[in-house]
Amino acid sequence: MYKDSQQKRALSVGARIGLVCAGLAIAGLIIAGVLLLLSPGIAPPPSAIGVWEAPEMHLSISPEGDIEYARFTETENGYSERMLNIKLQNWDAKGFDAGLWKLTTRFELQAPPHQTDWGEWRMTVDGVELTKIAP
Repeated sequence: MYKDSQQKRALSVGARIGLVCAGLAIAGLIIAGVLLLLSPGIAPPPSAIGVWEAPEMHLSISPEGDIEYARFTETENGYSERMLNIKLQNWDAKGFDAGLWKLTTRFELQAPPHQTDWGEWRMTVDGVELTKIAP
């Protein structure tokens, strides 16, 4: 099978290097997961904190900047759903960014959180008018 013991040793070293690389990759994924959990988000504007809903979207924004997002879209085969649990990274007049480091999602804000004449809180995100259903 092996021509000599030197070739056998070379394959053995290569296998060990492969195992070390795989172990480092797994450790990197674990560290990235822990950082995601520990990564602080920024605090949102007080008027944005709460649970916001429309038939096709759910958006929950905590005082700590945790965001739960679900978007429901009608397709040929029924509905598709996109769900995210991420941290708020930036909020400006045009929208907000949420995610981790460079891996962020931009939410376009067409109408910022505001109270209507009849007392409801509304905002429009990604073209969907949301109503605050809980603080």
